[in-house]
Amino acid sequence: MEQVQKLNKNRTVEKNQATRFLLPLVYASTNNKYPVYLKDGFENCYLYSDDKIVLIYNITDDIKNLDEDFNQEELFVDSIDVGNEQKVGYIFEIPEQYKEDVEKFKKGLYSQFSDDYKEQILTFWDIEKTENVFEGILYKTEIGKKFAEEENNSDDEKAEGEYWPKPNMEIEQFSNMY
Repeated sequence: MEQVQKLNKNRTVEKNQATRFLLPLVYASTNNKYPVYLKDGFENCYLYSDDKIVLIYNITDDIKNLDEDFNQEELFVDSIDVGNEQKVGYIFEIPEQYKEDVEKFKKGLYSQFSDDYKEQILTFWDIEKTENVFEGILYKTEIGKKFAEEENNSDDEKAEGEYWPKPNMEIEQFSNMY
């Protein structure tokens, strides 16, 4: 749970679904137990294209060494300036083995993610394989259903049989946000 606390520290932007479910794709290619890219300046993760995601950071002293760190990552593609907003984006390829999971994400089919990817998500967010909300959403347990009912607007569209709302692709794609 340390990961979640660090990510939530000093946040000014609410986590989007891509941050919850796609950010672990970067972790999937590393052996780092605690990813170096969870810095205070991290804002959100977005779909950049069908085969890439982008991590957006506010430019702060805390992210000075990210270029060096990311250049060592296998999936790192490039960095980009993000408008006039004092932000930078780091683009990563989506690993081939998880591209089907990304398509399922777009449709809100979280419980249909591959078992391997579900494990990547739980490991990334440092969630033990016990009865918890994230696992409840991924594996459709009773706690996931209860949490979803309490937290989500009943008007939010959900894929059939899923507890968590479909991602709003208007706010999950980089091109729509910047």
